[in-house]
Amino acid sequence: GTLRVLYTHQKYKKAKVWQDGYLKFALHGTKSVLYSDEGINIDTIHVTHSKLIEGYEIETDKHLITIEEVLSSDSLHNLPLTNTKNPSNSRTKGFSTPSQYSSEEASVSKHLRKS
Repeated sequence: GTLRVLYTHQKYKKAKVWQDGYLKFALHGTKSVLYSDEGINIDTIHVTHSKLIEGYEIETDKHLITIEEVLSSDSLHNLPLTNTKNPSNSRTKGFSTPSQYSSEEASVSKHLRKS
């Protein structure tokens, strides 16, 4: 799933500067990845799903993260995701979800059967 978040690396500063980003989490396990608004991999964290709700604040070693909104699973479809830690593994295209593909495939299949 995907969450819209605000994050900052200024954990101890009184007047923090917050940035827009996304928190992408696996449906199983606790691993989540923080991406900037431009799709750059910022940090990897571990958090339980029960804490992934709007308004919840997460503190990591490097960042403060506030969850703003729960988004649909295909919301990052057009966002270029890149990994700054290992540029050779960067992804420059978005992703599509299996459910999205399946519904399109079913529609085409249904249309072909009518012909």
